[in-house]
Amino acid sequence: MPWYKVVLTEDDIVSTDKLNSIILEFTNIWTASGAPPEAALFDLNDFSVPGDICYFSPEAARIAMPLLQRYGGVPCGSPDRYEVGALVAAANGASVPFHALTSRIWLAIAEAVEALQRRKAPAGDRIGKLAGLP
Repeated sequence: MPWYKVVLTEDDIVSTDKLNSIILEFTNIWTASGAPPEAALFDLNDFSVPGDICYFSPEAARIAMPLLQRYGGVPCGSPDRYEVGALVAAANGASVPFHALTSRIWLAIAEAVEALQRRKAPAGDRIGKLAGLP
């Protein structure tokens, strides 16, 4: 099962309190399901975006599909771990399967390694070995 997201407008949050309703309903479902460690609800940590986006891990989507259907949830890719905060999760979502390293992180590592290797810096060798680069 994929990740799911529910996009909320500012009005959804302020006037209709949908965010709190989603959190409360999911908390009840999650608790009744035995609080599975891979099931978690996250929200976007970007305060420059009006409204909010709630992300449901694949296990959360599995146990809460009726909730997702009621609030207009749609399948999506895994968010970047550093862009979301846990709303309902065991151990802050530590067991949730995010992508190990996103393509942006790999690109940044590769660019840093390349720059260091061009300068023949010893740190470049260590970073390259850590990143699995030749």
